[in-house]
Amino acid sequence: MGRASEKRKARVRSLLMATLADVVRTELNDPRLELFSITDLRLSKDLTSARVLVSAVGGPEASEQCAKILQTAAPLLWNRLRDETDLRHVPHLKFEVDHGPEYQAEIERLLMDIPPAAEDDSPEEEDSPGQGDGG
Repeated sequence: MGRASEKRKARVRSLLMATLADVVRTELNDPRLELFSITDLRLSKDLTSARVLVSAVGGPEASEQCAKILQTAAPLLWNRLRDETDLRHVPHLKFEVDHGPEYQAEIERLLMDIPPAAEDDSPEEEDSPGQGDGG
């Protein structure tokens, strides 16, 4: 299989994300999967594999547990994707934790720790020598 066009990759990505979300919601009855979301799906250039990024309410531990549960169910999910989509080749699924929200929270925390800039003591509108009304 060669490289897929960006337009095709976008269509396949959208189809897989929507179908996966629907299949997980309807087929997997695990209470640990109630508060999670598929945040991204990254396809390989030849569309043979997909990294599915997930995030769960409850922090990194909950997200890690969610990714493990979904990885265990990957063969079932792959079969359902094959049945539910018109794709000739369904990519191999690998579920991973999306660390984006953690990084975002860390960056926000670091930005909040930066002290505010010191304000200048001199007023901005002070007349400089030679710039008066001397008219």
